[in-house]
Amino acid sequence: MPKHTSQWSHIKPRASYHTPRPPSASESSNTNSVNDLLSHLRHSQPHHDAPSSLLPPSTAPSIPPGLQSILGTPAPPPPRPRTRVSVPRNRRIPGPPPPASWLLPDPDTGSIVTPTFSTCGETEQGAGLLPLPGLPQLPAEDSLQHYTLLRLARDWDFHCVYDQHYLCELPSRWKSVLLHYIARYSSRGITAAGLEVLLAEDENEEEGAEAVSYLDLSRADIKDLAPFFRQTSGEPQQEGVAESWDLAPTARTWEEVTHISLSYPRRVELSPLLQLLEAMPGITHLSLLGWSALGLKLKMVTKLALCIRWVEVDKESMETLATMEAWTGAWRGVEKVRVCGMERERAEEVQRLVRRMRKGVGRWFEVEVV
Repeated sequence: MPKHTSQWSHIKPRASYHTPRPPSASESSNTNSVNDLLSHLRHSQPHHDAPSSLLPPSTAPSIPPGLQSILGTPAPPPPRPRTRVSVPRNRRIPGPPPPASWLLPDPDTGSIVTPTFSTCGETEQGAGLLPLPGLPQLPAEDSLQHYTLLRLARDWDFHCVYDQHYLCELPSRWKSVLLHYIARYSSRGITAAGLEVLLAEDENEEEGAEAVSYLDLSRADIKDLAPFFRQTSGEPQQEGVAESWDLAPTARTWEEVTHISLSYPRRVELSPLLQLLEAMPGITHLSLLGWSALGLKLKMVTKLALCIRWVEVDKESMETLATMEAWTGAWRGVEKVRVCGMERERAEEVQRLVRRMRKGVGRWFEVEVV
């Protein structure tokens, strides 16, 4: 069979040499016009001075002051003041703010939420413990704050160990409210260990912060609490002179405490009660419910509590105090007495008796029966 041959032949292309031609007159004029236009735009724009903060530092050589007077050179300009960048302090807790309904009190409630139980007759749940006047506003009973404080009070022994490094950072207002919840809802009231945790001095507390002035120590063992209020801060006192004033221990004072409730103690003993009153000379509001077993020994209490303006006692204690000369002496400044369990007729009789005893000496006297 005949062979078919291809009619196409492969030809290797040769390299082509291209010689650039000079630009034409029209292209040259277009190029020059673009460059001229850019140059014109560059020079026509207004020149803005760079800010002083962006200028490089001056590199002019400095001349010593001694040679300046000899050479007659002018003094160098003073350095520019350094710009201070103030960073605002923001101590806000990170995260979104809580709903207002969690924090704001119920508008229908007054300054103090009145308990629904009777004020007389102690029970295991703390019934009979009305707050003293001056207690910070209690949260509403259907608020998150109320249930949080309630759980803290009922599990107080656990939180004293688990949260012992954080409880001291609570504001003084919430410390007072928490003490009131512990007195009402805990199993045994506040203890010396609990006071040590709650009232420990906070190192991060700002100077001039408000101190705790309201202490509710109801249903507690007063004999157990008395040593806490006599202790000193720092190391125990040693004989001799301290090496430094900073190392010398200073006694912790409780002069800022003005309201204290000692209702229904676990043990009625006079000595611990007198120790507490000696440590707190500025008490103006005092509750002594359940101390009627002391009888005439209450006269010693009146000699220590000299700033009393408001007092709460039970029926038996009021009968003992009715004929005492304290109403015209140490307690001549008492304005109101809240009595638990006394008949209203008898309370009015005691009220008239004290008013006649004073004969214009002291303040107006009023008895409230609950």
